[in-house]
Amino acid sequence: MLPASIPIAISLALTTPALAAPVARPSVGFALVVTNNRSLTSSRPDLQYADDDGAKYADLFSDELGAGQVTLLAEFDVASRRLYPEWSSRALAPTRANLDSAVARLASDIARAQADGASVQLYLVFAGHGDVDRGQGYLDLADQRLTARDLDESVLARLKADRVHLILDSCNSYFMLNPRKPGGKRWETNHDVAGVLDKYPNLGAIISTSAEAVTYEWSELQSGIFSYELRSGLRGAADVDGNGQVSYAELAAFVEAANQDIRNDLYRPKVFARGPAHDNSQVLLTRNTSTRALKIEAAGARRLTLRDAQGTRLVDLNKEDGTPVTLSLPTEHVAIYEQTPGRERPLVSVRNFDGSAGPVAMLDELPRAEPDLNGRGEAPVFAALFASPFGARAFAVAQAAPKDMNPAYFGITRRDADQLRSHLEMTLKLDQDHFFMVGWGTALATLVGADILGTALAKSNMKY
Repeated sequence: MLPASIPIAISLALTTPALAAPVARPSVGFALVVTNNRSLTSSRPDLQYADDDGAKYADLFSDELGAGQVTLLAEFDVASRRLYPEWSSRALAPTRANLDSAVARLASDIARAQADGASVQLYLVFAGHGDVDRGQGYLDLADQRLTARDLDESVLARLKADRVHLILDSCNSYFMLNPRKPGGKRWETNHDVAGVLDKYPNLGAIISTSAEAVTYEWSELQSGIFSYELRSGLRGAADVDGNGQVSYAELAAFVEAANQDIRNDLYRPKVFARGPAHDNSQVLLTRNTSTRALKIEAAGARRLTLRDAQGTRLVDLNKEDGTPVTLSLPTEHVAIYEQTPGRERPLVSVRNFDGSAGPVAMLDELPRAEPDLNGRGEAPVFAALFASPFGARAFAVAQAAPKDMNPAYFGITRRDADQLRSHLEMTLKLDQDHFFMVGWGTALATLVGADILGTALAKSNMKY
């Protein structure tokens, strides 16, 4: 006979309610896009497409986050106002006062959303001229510099989103994140800034660090090259596992693959990507499933270019055979061009889509049509963009490659140092005043090759 206490215990167990599964917090996203064509110094020419990049980033984040969630600071030139009349009428000038006001409004919006129980994703995009002074990076706004210290204290410290994703497309952009030299040695700076990625665990960043610390535009793209590649990847071309999310690792690998066939190192952007908490598997952008989508089956390699109704390029991809891709499309007209190998030049096929909502399946064969992409005057240097396929295999190779998150030189490469040293040695041999040239030439060559080069330049207030 069972003890009387057992049925009671069983009864209690049967009537105890099961623990409720945790409820996922709704996610809300905001974006602040700041672009500026103009330099504050007369020594650097104005950019041509930073304003276009601003509108295109604003379009992308409006599609993914909602039209009312994006703030754009940009000044449009005449040509760009015609292409983007809506954003031109809505955008404010990229001044320091407008930036501070935008940050204050965003801080209030973020706090309100979090009070309502939402998890907040914040996207900060800066594109334009930048440089480094005494080891501290800065970006040119329309009226003054935004220094690394300003970015830290006046922007990041005030925007307390659950996740902050920072995109920088400017010269020497690495120094906006960290004033330290590789190896832990500090550049001379009047502000002791800790690396912002260490200071803010919720912050991730993806930036261009070309070998010459320079960013490039291309008229065929009507965009900065790095920014165009990022947007192509974020619209889904980088989503190799097809889960509707683009991670920092996926986007960095996509950009590297897009650039790997550019032979001249001078023009090939390098990527620095680090997710929140130094985890590159973290998601940078989740595709909005309510937006229009183009579904491309896994079978077959596809080299595609998407253009809007004005003929402006939206997305490029070179899909590996075996990797499916789903692209987010704007609600307006889109033309899809496909290149296939031809005897003399690639053959181009095209299909036009109207602005209807809902997913669209990619046809196996596209009808031939004009205009031919090769008739648009592609520059030889950049014609190799997207020449290498990207997909699951390319991503696996990228992940297996040794990671060097801190390139050895910023603003001057090791190859530059070797070339300059060789030039100086040749000058020494040819110069008649051997003693004078040996003394000064050897000293300069030593500085170029040594790790103290950046400090020496910073002390002399030279820009590089």
